[in-house]
Amino acid sequence: MIYINCPYCGERNEDEFVYGGDIEHRRPEDPASMTDAEWCEYIYTVPNVKGWATEHWWHVRGCNRWITIQRNSASNEVRTAKGESDHG
Repeated sequence: MIYINCPYCGERNEDEFVYGGDIEHRRPEDPASMTDAEWCEYIYTVPNVKGWATEHWWHVRGCNRWITIQRNSASNEVRTAKGESDHG
């Protein structure tokens, strides 16, 4: 079980959140100019870092805000929750 410390609501169970992805995996600026192969690469090849990664999480069952956290994918340790991100 992962507990995420929301800067607005306090510590909450991960069930209140929706995973928004790794912060490094950004949507292309102009998807219409991409080839089918490039688009498939973006859609299906997502980062899966072992260790610390910076991620977006949406507090859908709480304050309804996007936060950015660092999570260790090997241990699920969570640190440094931040406020509203530029996600989405």
